[in-house]
Amino acid sequence: MKITKKQLKRIIAEEHRRLRKKNLVLTETIADMDNVEAEVYGSSVDIAQTFIEEMGVLFTEDPQMFQGRSTEAEWQQQVEWAGAELEQEVADAINAAIERVETRLHDGQFSVRA
Repeated sequence: MKITKKQLKRIIAEEHRRLRKKNLVLTETIADMDNVEAEVYGSSVDIAQTFIEEMGVLFTEDPQMFQGRSTEAEWQQQVEWAGAELEQEVADAINAAIERVETRLHDGQFSVRA
């Protein structure tokens, strides 16, 4: 089954909303970070989409590489699943970095008097 870029973005957005309701996407921070959260989400989707596009063309560029391992349809499905996982991992990594930097900021580690 092949899905379009628009369908993938819709699926990811739905999953993101579902996880957010369960408080699994972002940990709480002291400041309201809605704008930052939107940027993280958008960036991780963009990175995953670029990955999906780049990996998707590998089959047509070198079908011999996949002989006996995957059909084109199977490869495209694997690429979609990998892209979805990459999107979540990128968002998690960015959020972890934001949390570390924000904690240091609130601890005064960026003070000019330090």
